[in-house]
Amino acid sequence: MEENKKIDVTEVAKQLNKTFGKCVIQPASMMKGLDLPRISTGIIGLDIETGGGLPKSRIVEIFGGESSGKTYTCLSTVAHAQKSIPEKKCLWIDMEGVFDPVWAKIVGIDLDKLDLAKPETAEEAGTILDAGTRSNSYSVIVLDSVAAMLPKEDLDKAMGDPERIGNRAMTNNRIVRKLQSALNAMSDEETGQRPETTLIFINQVREEIGVMYGNPETTPGGRGIPFAASIRIEMRRSDLLKEKPAEGESGQTPDGKMIVGITLKFKTVKNKTYTPLKTGQFNLFTCREKLGQVDHIDEIIRYGITSGVIKHSGPSYSYGEEKFFGIEKLKEFLETKPEYIAQIYEAVKKVYR
Repeated sequence: MEENKKIDVTEVAKQLNKTFGKCVIQPASMMKGLDLPRISTGIIGLDIETGGGLPKSRIVEIFGGESSGKTYTCLSTVAHAQKSIPEKKCLWIDMEGVFDPVWAKIVGIDLDKLDLAKPETAEEAGTILDAGTRSNSYSVIVLDSVAAMLPKEDLDKAMGDPERIGNRAMTNNRIVRKLQSALNAMSDEETGQRPETTLIFINQVREEIGVMYGNPETTPGGRGIPFAASIRIEMRRSDLLKEKPAEGESGQTPDGKMIVGITLKFKTVKNKTYTPLKTGQFNLFTCREKLGQVDHIDEIIRYGITSGVIKHSGPSYSYGEEKFFGIEKLKEFLETKPEYIAQIYEAVKKVYR
């Protein structure tokens, strides 16, 4: 939109905005399209495949099995949100009671800039989510997890009493509707500004009984969150990363090697802000001096080659004037000169956008 361009607002729109005390009608030219402001996850591949990171003012669902990287992805996103939006805090709603401040600090989170909530019921969690979103005080709110949300009605029952069918789904659906209302509330008539909070729901997977064909896996908590989410990311654990033990260490596997990390795979099963059904993977180190770090060198080499930014012919690689024989030489170069990682990443983003 051109600067200083006068926006024509009809009289009925002005009257309705005055009646409701907020901006409910405005010219569509003021609306943001698919090029939404986003928050980096700190994972190069995930940022690229989601269109630049997780969008603000939207709901995101990250689901998968145990140890599939769900929590790490959220922690990494919070850490980068704290760096890119220092004026705002983040909020972590710990429904499972398993938040680990030590691991959070290793990933890069400033605990002084993170609020931690421990609600007992789904209704309490919903109230916290709604109030936190409407306040626009948090850049990221993470709920861990949907599967652990228990309605008060079920909490008050004895263990032997049956739960009301669909009660959890109805409670979650009500929470989602309130959150959609909160995200849709425009607070500024001039700019049409909405709360810029990214809401991330961590969810687990369950197997449906009796499914003979197709994928039996489903996510608990009803259909409300999958429908409301602008992005749904499925996470899966893949291969183990192994290295020869250093001096004084002992191997942990039958071949005598040490497990130093894990390969995590992801798929954007839904994305209303970018091309959906994108896949990728990243390596996460789980020991030694690289504990809690993603192998950005591996990521940037793969995306650099795929995009053509890094030229590849047989065993030879080149970037600009730099030439390398063998991929190990390229890795050594990037390890000694990490500033080239950022340069290659910027070039790769231009290709993918």
